Amino acid sequence: MATKEHLDALTAQVKANTDATAAAQAALTGYVATVSDLTAKLQAAIASDDDDAVKAAADAIAANNAVLTAATPAVAAAVTAGTPAAPAA
Repeated sequence: MATKEHLDALTAQVKANTDATAAAQAALTGYVATVSDLTAKLQAAIASDDDDAVKAAADAIAANNAVLTAATPAVAAAVTAGTPAAPAA
């Protein structure tokens, strides 16, 4: 699951990136890695036919979704803070 420390580090990395596309890519890459890890854990739990492990994996996914949802505004703000405004036309 994504920890607060992991998300804080990801937010700092995104904020330091001055290109909007690269900043968004960094954020999404971090999110995808976490989801991939949790998916693998769920698949292993299903394969083991262990109801407790499946429940634990599903609970971890739900908790991760809550953490990522809560972190999304900060990451979006970091993208905005790290990228210059578009030049006036």
